[in-house]
Amino acid sequence: MKRLLVNMGAGYSALLRAVNILGTNETLYVFQRLDYEVTPNVHFIGHAESFPFQDTKIHLNRLNREGFDEIVLLLTGDRKKDSEAIQFTNQIQAPHHLFIQGAKLPCLTPEAAYKYSSDQWVSTNDSPGSTNRKSATPLYAIIGTYNEEDIVYATVKHAFQQGCKKVFLVDNGSKDRTVAEALAAGAELALSYETSKYVELLRIRLMNDLVERLSLESSYDAIWWLWLDADEFPEGPNGQTVGTMLEQLGEEYRIAGCSLVNHLPTSEPYYIQRYHPGDFMQYGEAYNPSSLKVKHCSSCHWKHPLQKFVRQAPIVRSLSGFHMAICKEKLLEPTSTIVFHHFPFREKDSTLQKYGKLCGIEGSNGNRVSFDDSVSLNGRSCIRRRYDNLLHIYNAQWDKVSITPGENPTTGIKLSKFMTSGTTWHLRTGNERT
Repeated sequence: MKRLLVNMGAGYSALLRAVNILGTNETLYVFQRLDYEVTPNVHFIGHAESFPFQDTKIHLNRLNREGFDEIVLLLTGDRKKDSEAIQFTNQIQAPHHLFIQGAKLPCLTPEAAYKYSSDQWVSTNDSPGSTNRKSATPLYAIIGTYNEEDIVYATVKHAFQQGCKKVFLVDNGSKDRTVAEALAAGAELALSYETSKYVELLRIRLMNDLVERLSLESSYDAIWWLWLDADEFPEGPNGQTVGTMLEQLGEEYRIAGCSLVNHLPTSEPYYIQRYHPGDFMQYGEAYNPSSLKVKHCSSCHWKHPLQKFVRQAPIVRSLSGFHMAICKEKLLEPTSTIVFHHFPFREKDSTLQKYGKLCGIEGSNGNRVSFDDSVSLNGRSCIRRRYDNLLHIYNAQWDKVSITPGENPTTGIKLSKFMTSGTTWHLRTGNERT
């Protein structure tokens, strides 16, 4: 299908959200003012010299010659501006015209797009596992990385320990040994791409496209996918593995949420490469997402990292940070959740250097997280806020640490001890900790 996305006034973030939802396993054509950094598989029509939009005759002649199957107009929410854009797109000949606003599904009319609510995208229910299951649904993992050489080996090994049959890596052009470490642990490099800035919605879109493509190319009718960042170590409820939990679910479930524990470095050595970080950082704080203004689901899960591809069902696509997802059918999740053990702070010197480079403070060619900052609350992304708190963390000034997300981040951490199920394995080289 040849699809055209028309953007006549929405910003970069809105464009990225729309492209993520539409997907780009087939080339997506975009008609707008600027060529943003959203490649690959996005072809821009129109540039700064060819505007203003009032010169419609030239544009329409070209667009109608392309022979598009579907036109999708990206709405701004400003009805006056959108009215002009609608008049323009109505003159583009195509069998199908759709409208999209925000991180929502395309709709048949502008009014439907304005009114569409994604709040109830998922419902929670518990039911006994299906008794007519033909075979266990395999579990795959997909990990997004950028300069994570110190921990990614452990991340991959832990994913296998949790029941994953395959682990795929999507790497944002790491300059260190991230890819080599992941491959040494058994992962497969599925995609490597480079950008000058970190763009979360580009990363998510590429991972969504990859999940869809790999699933369709597989021999399975269904696959559970576990979405991970390199510093996230999941485990199932009550000490189970993630795979064991999924085996107990009925086939009607296509999504599952997680809770979050932020682990913190309290004593040296803070971390040693290729070990499970839970061996070193057993203290942390559980985060309660119920304080968020926008809840990710009615059960207040932190993320929804478990998503099931079903060949004959609508595709599930992750939204930013895989906190939520979107699908043409309402999804069902169980009340039982997995736990994400989060280890964003490791060995002191390398962690200070890493966050300093990301934020453009030391030894960097620029602020890699500047775009992420620009679309975050108060102009400070989670990476930026972690950088701001590094000295408090490594000086054990827990009453001054403020790393919680949301509109009203709290200050002060109360440490509790958390054990992770993955702390029973160490290096795979025959060496033991001393």
